[in-house]
Amino acid sequence: MEPAYLVRLPNQTDVLISSESALFYQSLRSSFPECAEAAVAFYRDAESLGNALIKAVWSRSDLRTASRFRQLRAFWPGLAKAAHVWRKLNDTTDRHLAGTSARFRQFIDAQLQLFAQCRSADCAYPYACVTLSLRSHGFFAIEGGAGSLANILAKSIAQSGGAVRLNAPVLRLAYDASGYPIGVTLLSGETLRATRAIISNLTVWTHTGS
Repeated sequence: MEPAYLVRLPNQTDVLISSESALFYQSLRSSFPECAEAAVAFYRDAESLGNALIKAVWSRSDLRTASRFRQLRAFWPGLAKAAHVWRKLNDTTDRHLAGTSARFRQFIDAQLQLFAQCRSADCAYPYACVTLSLRSHGFFAIEGGAGSLANILAKSIAQSGGAVRLNAPVLRLAYDASGYPIGVTLLSGETLRATRAIISNLTVWTHTGS
């Protein structure tokens, strides 16, 4: 997708997020003239660190829990970048937004709230760096939209001998006398028993509360 996406600010300004760095930095400068160079400097530092982290994770998927020696090897030969990452581990993103405007911070917060589920005041700087650097790796869309994915999933379930129930909201998990989950109870009061497994996206608190 090009542009990867756009961010619409409260004043209806659209900021295009291009995977082409030259176009993206041009968009930043024209959208935030009040802090253009500070905005570009913030992104350049964030993306440099974010891309180094992404490369290291590709090298070692267990980067977070690996020994310090293995972490260093994942960043090799960019050991200076590894040291830079460790110095920033406990920083929140807002500490790196000095010199930028409130509008630019809104722009960053909008992206972090969507992709990282937090604002710059709460988001760890390395995590924000990875999130914000993804635009340079390219974004992709599902052909036909998310609805086509749902249709393919429903077709696969039917081909595997299952049945799809529409308009059947689930109220809670159903349990037997010993407390073992056996299925789900629908909002209508009907209980559907599971023959193999229960796959749920309910939170652990909802499970416990039921």
